[in-house]
Amino acid sequence: RLVTATTTVGGQLEVHGGRTAASFFFPLGASARVRRIEKRVEALFNWNIADTEGIQIQRYGQGGQYLPHYDYFDGVAPPLRGEGPRRQRVATLLMYLSMPAKGGDTHFLERGLRFAPVPGDGVFFSYDHPSPETRTLHEGCVVEEGEKWVVNVWFRERLEA
Repeated sequence: RLVTATTTVGGQLEVHGGRTAASFFFPLGASARVRRIEKRVEALFNWNIADTEGIQIQRYGQGGQYLPHYDYFDGVAPPLRGEGPRRQRVATLLMYLSMPAKGGDTHFLERGLRFAPVPGDGVFFSYDHPSPETRTLHEGCVVEEGEKWVVNVWFRERLEA
């Protein structure tokens, strides 16, 4: 079910030359395994999974990468799952499922931090407003040998209760 990964530009999904991966978004509660992961995310972050984009799996093959980018929406945020109010992304959880033989680090350029894609590890970072001031510019470095599998969860602004 993997398809060419897209990015959101001006509220529309587009294939972006700087992101060479295949991905798939699981519908909320798509399976028992997906629901177990969703429940763990909810418990760990005290965040309703309905206020996230859900779970996306991505595969970066040899040569795959994601050039430097921010995860927040630059401009108008699209509605979550295509409906309701427009809510900005406010945090990212990136979980590593596999480790390529060479390359594939996640690099935070402004902070000088690098994370190797070690299976079972993850990176969480938040950005309280859509601005470079958040210093969350990061890249998925080139997978030089092998492949890298990751899971993303993007958290959106919560609706007021």
